[in-house]
Amino acid sequence: MKLELHNIGGFTGVHRFELKKGINRITAPNAKGKSSLLRGIDTVSCQ
Repeated sequence: MKLELHNIGGFTGVHRFELKKGINRITAPNAKGKSSLLRGIDTVSCQ
């Protein structure tokens, strides 16, 4: 699944992510947008 986020949470501008089928591990230091990425995924899965 390809995900493109536009100005959501801590992300300014456009950021693109590619998630593979199965388990994807999301790691990063604090305040780098992990929760914003999960909100974007949740928005897609609710539609």
